[in-house]
Amino acid sequence: MRNYWLGVAFAVPLAVGWATAPSPSGDTAHDEICAGGAEDPIDVSFEITAVDRTDRGERLTVHAAVHNHFDASARTVMAYELVDDRGNVIVDAKKSRVASIESRGQRVEVLTTPEELKAGFYELRATAAGIDEKSGEDSIAIKSMFFEVGESGVLPITHDEFLMKSNANLAFLDPSSEEEVKR
Repeated sequence: MRNYWLGVAFAVPLAVGWATAPSPSGDTAHDEICAGGAEDPIDVSFEITAVDRTDRGERLTVHAAVHNHFDASARTVMAYELVDDRGNVIVDAKKSRVASIESRGQRVEVLTTPEELKAGFYELRATAAGIDEKSGEDSIAIKSMFFEVGESGVLPITHDEFLMKSNANLAFLDPSSEEEVKR
C-alpha cells in the first residue's frame, strides 16, 4: 500500500512553476487549526504571499507548506493544480521534487498562477504524500484553497462560499457552453 500512494503522487506530470523557498515566518493556519489536536502524519497548508495586478488580470504567489508529523524524517512529494468553478483546468497538475523533511519539520513550495486570472472563482488543489523513512508508514493529504478574483482584487473564500457564489453547483451540457442542463 505504501508504494501505491507515493506512486500516485509521482504519477502526476512534471511542469514548470515550482521553486523551493524558506518557511514563511510566523504561525501558519495549520498551526492554529491543529494546536492540541490529533495530527495527520503529512499535512498541507497555504498562504497567499503576493497578488500582482497586471493589465491582463491577477497573478497570485502562494506558499504551500508540506508538514511532516511523523516521529522520523519523511520522503515527501507534492502536486497541485488550479481549476476554475466550472472545472476548467487553469494550471495543469505540477509535481514538486522528492525531498526529505525532518521530523516535525516542513518544506515550502512557491506556487505561482498565470498572470491572466480573470474575474471569477478558483480552487487550488494540493496533494502531498510522504513515507516515514524509519518505519515505512505512509500518509497522503489532499487540501484545497478557494478564492475569488474580482474588481477589488483577490479574496480568499471558504468552500461553502465557493459553492454558494460560483458556478460550481451548476450542471452544463458542455463545459465550454453557457447552456444549463434542463431538468
